[in-house]
Amino acid sequence: MRILREIVLLAIAVLVVLVPGQMYVVKAFRIPSESMVPTLQVRDRVLTARFLLHFRDPQRGEIFVFHPNGEGSDVHASATASTQNYVKRVIGLPNEVIGSVQGRVYVCSDNRYPDDQKQPEQTAGCKFLDEPYTHAQPTLSLANPGTDLAPTVVQPGYYFMMGDNRTSSADSRAWGPVRRSQLIGRVFVTYWPVGRFAFW
Repeated sequence: MRILREIVLLAIAVLVVLVPGQMYVVKAFRIPSESMVPTLQVRDRVLTARFLLHFRDPQRGEIFVFHPNGEGSDVHASATASTQNYVKRVIGLPNEVIGSVQGRVYVCSDNRYPDDQKQPEQTAGCKFLDEPYTHAQPTLSLANPGTDLAPTVVQPGYYFMMGDNRTSSADSRAWGPVRRSQLIGRVFVTYWPVGRFAFW
């Protein structure tokens, strides 16, 4: 009887520690699709730092779990958030213009549009991103396959999210930038399978 009571007390203690921890500190997620290949593989298990958003803003290149735009379980362009959990990389930051030319993504600061959309690097404040993590080129627009992403404004408080596997990723190209409040946590480690253990 004493052993049973100790087991029950231990289980309660674990719940008291882990449940708030998952809500506010660190939470585990399973990767369901190929959208982040080769960085994250299907069925990888990752940990996210939920607390990070209380101390600083997301940075370009960081991987986040978040709720994409939509309603309920339906993901689409919307002013509301869906209940789905997606994992993508932060590509466009607030107050930037983001687009792509022949698969290469560029960003322009201070809501500046490129003078020449085919050569945005010739505009002050615009630059092509170095993206060694991408799986395939070109960067296709899911809304209009075969074309590049037209210049898109990322409003204050919003982030443009894209998968590393650009030709197989439903992301902000289809349903738009997401609000900061939709971000759940930054992916900082792959812990399973053991052979794929890595910090991000």
